[in-house]
Amino acid sequence: MDEKREAYLRSPEWKARSDAALEYWEHRCALCNSKGELEIHHRTYERLYHEEPGDLTVLCRACHSRHHKALAKRAAKARAQVRSENAKAKRKRSKANGAGARKAKEDAKRERAALYASERERRDEAAADGLAAVQAKR
Repeated sequence: MDEKREAYLRSPEWKARSDAALEYWEHRCALCNSKGELEIHHRTYERLYHEEPGDLTVLCRACHSRHHKALAKRAAKARAQVRSENAKAKRKRSKANGAGARKAKEDAKRERAALYASERERRDEAAADGLAAVQAKR
């Protein structure tokens, strides 16, 4: 963890935000309703250091760990799919080294851009669905 983030987690601002999250969730895990070993989970890092109430949720240590493992698994699967699709695009480009190579390269470039956009969507979806995946395991 970097120094800026460590300092933030010791700050009165973070204390107020984390206390508000704990109060909102009534000092219970949002997934399993446990009262033990509670942690504050960032649902998004878009407003890190300036979190809004909806950016934070309370999870027990076990649910928090399961949630992050589920996210990592989905991200790995998405990366593997992108690698596979990139390899297909590369093969397609190499076949097009004759007539129409310029058009094939442009098509491949558009396909890569679409793949990266879909990877970003999958990553955002993984974050949104991660909590649901943890709930389903219970």
